[in-house]
Amino acid sequence: MPFSTRTLVLSGLGVALVAGLAFVAFREDPVPVDFAEVTRGPLEITINADGQTQVRDLFEVASPITGTALRSPVDVGDPVRANETVVAIVQPSFSGLLDERSRLQAEAALQEALAARHVALADVQQARETQSFAQTQYDRTKALVTRGVASITRLEDDNQRLKVADAALEAAVARTEMADGAVERARASLIDPGQSASAPSSCCIELRAPTDGVVLSVAAISQRPVTMGSPLVSIGDAEDLELVADILSNDAVRLDIGALAYVERWGGPGVLQARLDRIDPKARTKVSALGIEEQRVDAYF
Repeated sequence: MPFSTRTLVLSGLGVALVAGLAFVAFREDPVPVDFAEVTRGPLEITINADGQTQVRDLFEVASPITGTALRSPVDVGDPVRANETVVAIVQPSFSGLLDERSRLQAEAALQEALAARHVALADVQQARETQSFAQTQYDRTKALVTRGVASITRLEDDNQRLKVADAALEAAVARTEMADGAVERARASLIDPGQSASAPSSCCIELRAPTDGVVLSVAAISQRPVTMGSPLVSIGDAEDLELVADILSNDAVRLDIGALAYVERWGGPGVLQARLDRIDPKARTKVSALGIEEQRVDAYF
């Protein structure tokens, strides 16, 4: 029997719906893929490492004597100029190191040195008189030989005595110089540490900046006792920086001086470029977070 148009339309829609559901149920999921443009370019092998910046040339100002470092005249960040800016002031320690017995021994040594010097001066005077007499005898004999009165043998004997007298005079003068040194050494043993014979009115030593730059660190702001060689101030040029990266030694042997490096996450926008300057020749052993011993070296850019 004939079907109405409405029945045919509904039947067609039902068949289409069933076919669509069957297609969705039995179709395979699409595979996700990435698309990129293929180009030719140089191959770059990178080594990733963390690093930190530091001043290239660091100058440490240390105390030249034992004493008291007064309150620091500079603070961190202050600019300094070479041989002009006073960066530290040290007051010498005047504590005497000689007890009464040592002082008496030093004074006796000084008197002994002065007496030895007096003897040496007397020896010089005696040697000078002997040399003068030998010279006179030689000149007289030479004149007699010229007139044929004295023999050549006598002239040679006088010449030999003159040379001996000259050598004795030189030795006596040298002993005098040795005695002078002994006197100065004995006098120096009586000087208290920190005393200055050339500048008795100066109580403190002012240390000036060895180079232009800024103060990077101060050991202590307040006054404190220090020993010889104690660090006081660190100075450097804050604009002359280098980058130090800790890398594996087997990666370091693959790097050439002048290799290009990219500095990321340095605190500013963009990526900085650096060049490898040098690598430490000696590695050190470090334990990684996984407990593995590694040989690492510092690379400087």
